[in-house]
Amino acid sequence: YKILNELYKNDKVEILRANSLKLKKSVILKILKEEYPNPKDIAALKHEYNLLKELRINGVIEAYSLEKYGHRFFLVLEDVAEAI
Repeated sequence: YKILNELYKNDKVEILRANSLKLKKSVILKILKEEYPNPKDIAALKHEYNLLKELRINGVIEAYSLEKYGHRFFLVLEDVAEAI
């Protein structure tokens, strides 16, 4: 991923716009900030991923993947701003 810009940050997550070299398009990355995240935070991110994968509803962003880099987990999401 090539990071383009930061969209949002708090004490638990960082949300970035990036270019996916694999998908060849802009995506949103929702990253757990802690290097060793709390199991509860990991479970919540996995739950969010599973919900988004099941919801094939127009207007709901698509979750492309749930990935891990080192000990950190992140979601790869559809960038709806790219479609506008």
